[in-house]
Amino acid sequence: MVSRRALLAGGALALLAGCGEDDDAGAPAPASVALSGELRAERAFEAALLRLPPPHRETGRRLAGRAAGRARQLERAGAAIDDLDPAAGAPLALGRAVLVAHVGALPSPVERSLVTELLTGAATDVAVLASALGEPLDDAFPGTP
Repeated sequence: MVSRRALLAGGALALLAGCGEDDDAGAPAPASVALSGELRAERAFEAALLRLPPPHRETGRRLAGRAAGRARQLERAGAAIDDLDPAAGAPLALGRAVLVAHVGALPSPVERSLVTELLTGAATDVAVLASALGEPLDDAFPGTP
């Protein structure tokens, strides 16, 4: 005779065996791959900030230093890029691209707390830059759907 406790344990095991991702789902990308897109975006944003013209040069330098700090955090977490093509683009557009890269990394459990911290800092910097340039943000939080 099978005890009620054995039946419950067997049912719990069967339930747990059915939980989780499907076997045909792709393996998650390693942290270095998942964070490399963010690193590339941060470095491009940093380079664009350093190219701001004189009326905004000091703000650009300050924000570039913050972007460089976020890039170093990503590198310590394992992100790497082979080369950086100096992005020709407006700093504000590249800042929005940073936000999109960080938001895109959030569904992955890889370094979620780091990505959240980086996203918060980048969002602050994009808002400061938009204010300094006199360009209002068209979105309360760029990078979100």
